[in-house]
Amino acid sequence: MTKKITRRKFIAATGREPEQDDLERCNCPNAGAIGHLCCGWDYKYDLPIFETYGRTLPIRTEDR
Repeated sequence: MTKKITRRKFIAATGREPEQDDLERCNCPNAGAIGHLCCGWDYKYDLPIFETYGRTLPIRTEDR
C-alpha cells in the first residue's frame, strides 16, 4: 500500500509549502505512466519525483 504524502510530510521533506498541484502530483495514482512521469514520490531521496527527476531513472515509485 502506498502512503499518502501529506502537507506535513511535504514540508518536512522539501522545506517549503506545497504549491498549486504539488500534493496531487505526489499522490497521483498514475505515477510513472505516460503523461505522469513527474508524478509520485521518490522514496530513495524522500522527495517528490518532480524535484528528483533526472537523478534516478527509471522513476522510483512505491509498489511498482
